[in-house]
Amino acid sequence: MLASPRGAFDEAWARDVARRGYDRRPFDPRAERRQLAAGRGSRKTLDLSRITAPTLIVYGEDDPLVRPSGPKALARAIPGSRLVEYPGMGHDLPEPLWADLVGEMSRHLPGR
Repeated sequence: MLASPRGAFDEAWARDVARRGYDRRPFDPRAERRQLAAGRGSRKTLDLSRITAPTLIVYGEDDPLVRPSGPKALARAIPGSRLVEYPGMGHDLPEPLWADLVGEMSRHLPGR
């Protein structure tokens, strides 16, 4: 449901990753609650302009969970950040884009 709609979906790989993530130890039952809370967003106003770390924002244009305004707002709010958008990418990181994503990350690091 969250996978990139225009790419091939490797169900066996996705099941293996999900199984390994589920079986991970030590298990922290609060982790799911933290993730859900983060996804819902905080009602507090964060001063993103104080972020000084190199920030690369990656967005799949076919993401069913994140509206396009979200990553664009992040890019405007974080000084020096860079937004890279991928047409056809959902809420996942499909293997055909891995090489490009690694390249984007490498180019974004200081001293590169």
